[in-house]
Amino acid sequence: IRELERQYAIEAHSARIMTVANSIFVSVIGLSGAESIYRATQQPQFKIDFDSGLKLLAGKRKELGELTVRHAGSDLALRQMLEVVDRAIDVLNRARPAFESEDELGIKMAYVEISRIVPRLLALNDRLVASQQASSQLSLEAQRKAQLDVLVTVYGGLVLNLLLVFLMMLYFKRTTSRRFNVLSN
Repeated sequence: IRELERQYAIEAHSARIMTVANSIFVSVIGLSGAESIYRATQQPQFKIDFDSGLKLLAGKRKELGELTVRHAGSDLALRQMLEVVDRAIDVLNRARPAFESEDELGIKMAYVEISRIVPRLLALNDRLVASQQASSQLSLEAQRKAQLDVLVTVYGGLVLNLLLVFLMMLYFKRTTSRRFNVLSN
């Protein structure tokens, strides 16, 4: 049963890693678009959305880092994704002043860097999801085996109990029959 619980925990951990990784990817895409929309519209709400989104992205990056620490045999795609996310956060933080000061060269450099980061992040996210799905599949197979072991143990115990009851019944029947015969004679 402990093995079953451990496998459930591994599967839940893999699912959480995939959820956070996908959320990070969506956040990077959204943040790169939010600055462009702010620049085009000059509406302060987009600047506020960008700032809160950047804080949220940093929180998700921290969560993914914590999940990585707790991940047995942290795979290469996970570590590389953390590095790329750190780079994306750095670029987005550096892009902010360029957008505010309308520094065209800084803005173009930020777009070039982000346009290089996004495909890399997508590829790493895909690798990470594939890796976590494989881990989840192994966990499911181990869960099935553990469930089968539990069922074999339960049914084996049931058969053994029935056998013991039957043997005890025969024993008591014979000893009682002998005693009854002795009493009747």
